[in-house]
Amino acid sequence: MNTHTLRTAGALLAAALLAACAGSQSAWTLADRGHDDILQADRTRIRAQISGDVGDMELALHDQLQYVHANGQVDTKASLIDALRFKRVEYLSVQVGERAIQRHGDIAVLTAPARIELIVGNTPRTLDSVYTAVYWHLDGRWQLLNYHSSAKPEA
Repeated sequence: MNTHTLRTAGALLAAALLAACAGSQSAWTLADRGHDDILQADRTRIRAQISGDVGDMELALHDQLQYVHANGQVDTKASLIDALRFKRVEYLSVQVGERAIQRHGDIAVLTAPARIELIVGNTPRTLDSVYTAVYWHLDGRWQLLNYHSSAKPEA
């Protein structure tokens, strides 16, 4: 996917979110105040990443997924699943901090800090990051449509 396509897709996603949120009175809420279905979707996705469960990942991810890693690498649904399937990336643990969620109809935006321990190639890594995940409720389930992670600055 080229840079122009990524920018266009990002602009379209932002426009769609703004349109979905227009006139809404929703506010960010802490995850412990409802949103169990969205929390479950995020937890299921993370468990599937750690276990390498390709079947659960297929269900958790939207077909048009854009997954932006903290290093700027962009994956699609197919490339992310292939990385798990062929063990190019192995997630050892993902510890998620307090999640904040904003929901607008069938779109939910979740933001949380995370500590991720993984192996990329043969190199173990630990990443302290903050991620934003956009979920879309479609076909009876929440599917990850867009994910963007940023490394937390060192203290």
